[in-house]
Amino acid sequence: MRILCLIAILFSCLGGTVAASPLYQLANINGQTPINQFWYLNDTHKLSIEQIRQLDESQWQKSAANQTNALVSRPSGAWFSIELSNQLTQHQTVYLTLNRRIGLLSAYLFQQRELTLTPIVLHPYRDNTLAGRIDLKAKTKLRLFLYLKSQSKLNIPASIEPTDTFITDTTYRHIMYGIAIGMMACFAVIQLILFFGCGIKSYLLLFAYFITRTLLLACLLGWNLHFILPNETDLQGIDLPILISLGSIFLLLFTIEAFELKKLDRHLYKSIHYICLLLFTYVPVSFLFNELDNLIISMIIYICSTIILTIIGYFLLKNQTRLAKLLLTIGIIELLFIALISAGLSWYQLGLYEYKNLLFSLAFLTNGWLISYLISRQFYFENRDRIAAQQQALAHALQSTDANKALLIAQKGNQEDLEQRVQERTLELNIALQELEQANHELERKNMLDELSGLYNRRFYDQKIQAEFRRSKRNLAPLSLVLLDIDFFKKINDQYGHIAGDHCIAEIGKRIQHGLKRSTDVGCRYGGEEFCLILPDTDKLGAIELAELLRQDIAQQVIIFEDQQIQFTISCGVTTYQQQVELSPEQLFTLADKALYQAKQLGRNQVQIRLFETPQTPQELNHDP
Repeated sequence: MRILCLIAILFSCLGGTVAASPLYQLANINGQTPINQFWYLNDTHKLSIEQIRQLDESQWQKSAANQTNALVSRPSGAWFSIELSNQLTQHQTVYLTLNRRIGLLSAYLFQQRELTLTPIVLHPYRDNTLAGRIDLKAKTKLRLFLYLKSQSKLNIPASIEPTDTFITDTTYRHIMYGIAIGMMACFAVIQLILFFGCGIKSYLLLFAYFITRTLLLACLLGWNLHFILPNETDLQGIDLPILISLGSIFLLLFTIEAFELKKLDRHLYKSIHYICLLLFTYVPVSFLFNELDNLIISMIIYICSTIILTIIGYFLLKNQTRLAKLLLTIGIIELLFIALISAGLSWYQLGLYEYKNLLFSLAFLTNGWLISYLISRQFYFENRDRIAAQQQALAHALQSTDANKALLIAQKGNQEDLEQRVQERTLELNIALQELEQANHELERKNMLDELSGLYNRRFYDQKIQAEFRRSKRNLAPLSLVLLDIDFFKKINDQYGHIAGDHCIAEIGKRIQHGLKRSTDVGCRYGGEEFCLILPDTDKLGAIELAELLRQDIAQQVIIFEDQQIQFTISCGVTTYQQQVELSPEQLFTLADKALYQAKQLGRNQVQIRLFETPQTPQELNHDP
């Protein structure tokens, strides 16, 4: 609904040709003082009031006053000549009212009595209007000269009203506008009270949103910087973009907070935060733009924020979120108000322009009522869920109490039978726990095994090497690591197929299990065609000997797969931890990997060793012979 109000102002300030029927026609004063015609002159030559008065009527553009009540202002300026006639026998006082002030740069009014020109002050009022008092003597005619200048081509609805009618209607409008603004302020106060009572963050965001909405409605109805600071032209028009941006930020943050959008879609949640950050950045930047540019940008912000709100509502509705339909309804109603106000401001013949402030108030109040209804329904559902949970907990507690009572009765009736049942249940529970423990051990063992090779997997290797490394360091014992890799394994897969390659991996697993004699030695499949042997309490000679025996054993094996003989070899890299201070398990693996790479480079089917060399300090280098 914020969009509605901004669209109304923008069309009101930037709209081109508009024509409507105001509350008081320019063509008549109480039916007694006719205005037969008025003249228009484009002030492209910047004429003075004296030059304007001396112009011949042929130089003016003459039109019937009762065909339109909109005086078209232009950036170059425009003069209007209006004739008033009082045919009554008594003095009359009337007010010339310009029913649009935002976007108007200059407005001057002069009256001519015979050859005398007198300026008439156009006073600003709190409903975005300018009004000047005109005294009409009995049985006389009066000619008015009105100068208007605006930022762009702008239609200024005008009316001439008797004093009583002007005062009555102005007072009535001020009272009604004050009531509308007060109701919006009440929405904000209620949310602030709810926040202090409940401490819920969404209530605080909603309070901030309603505060900005209250100020925005006040600006739209006339309590803006044009009225408060009429001489500060640089600040005029800056209030709308600031309030619109902040209102959009608070509404979007309230929506994602109230509906817990972070749990449903983190990407959409982050996108809304980025949009809010962009809107917040625009607030200080808006001081760099003029009033017209800020209005255009604000209109875009207004439209986009409502569209985003509607998209969020549709997304929540698809996810079957509670109250999503109501949120979507709020967005749709805002769009309907936009269409209604835009149509009324664009086409005067619909007769809606005179009710623009009423539409502003209705749009804002409808939005406030719907959002307040949404938050009240959300509070109702949360309270109902809380009560249901409490009732369910109470029912469970009652069931537990009844069960305890029944148990006490059973204990009193047959204590021995109860004890026997307790023992049976305890035995069954212990058996179940033992079975569960065995199942967990079996599951843990399977999680540590590689199904294809029958060896331990990479996860077990990572845990085992850390444990053995610490034990070796604590016991001051050597720890060797052998890294194996199948030579030309890709060729085996390409020539015989991946199933044949799997058979080769399984065969190596069997050879490794057969070749490891000690229970402390561990064989692991590191990944693909690579295998690791962890050899505690084994020096480099023992590790080389074991790797060589394993290499020879595999080289002599011939695998029969689908009547095809497959023979392959392996390359081995060996390294040994001998209490080097700088060495870590990861570096130990790196040394074995470098040794394996060296074996590959030297022709494969061989064993190479790579040991860690402690770097010498500068003092040791100076003592070298």
